[in-house]
Amino acid sequence: KCAAGSFSSKAASVNCTLCAAGSAASSTGSIACTLCAAGKFSNSTGSTACADCAGGTFANTTGSVDCTACKAGSVSKAGAVNCTQCGPGTHPDSHQVQCLGDSCNPGEFRNSSGDCNACPAGTFSPSVNATSCTSCAAGTFNSKSNQTSCSAC
Repeated sequence: KCAAGSFSSKAASVNCTLCAAGSAASSTGSIACTLCAAGKFSNSTGSTACADCAGGTFANTTGSVDCTACKAGSVSKAGAVNCTQCGPGTHPDSHQVQCLGDSCNPGEFRNSSGDCNACPAGTFSPSVNATSCTSCAAGTFNSKSNQTSCSAC
């Protein structure tokens, strides 16, 4: 019998062929390999299973040997067959897995990957969509994160 990841078109043959990239055989004694379903891939010969495309990528055909990255402004979950464009007022997270709201709240700032983060203690941001936090001035403080102002000492 042929091992998983290989096949023989003749039953009980010992002349086995490895499954091509883009296909797999999960059990011993296979007479054919199965093409990877859309949303899955196999990038090597002799695969016993096809893997899901990672979030932020997709495969829209069967027999894929790799997955295609989503275009800018679009997202996908693992195992996707296509990407979805983020709607107005939203943008992809840094891994292109989900769309996030476009505005960061006061007390937050947008980091370099586009995500909103709380301003740490000792800093503040009074407005929406800040790109950085402002340090409290001399004679003022705040002891909590996510603040919109500082208080006098």
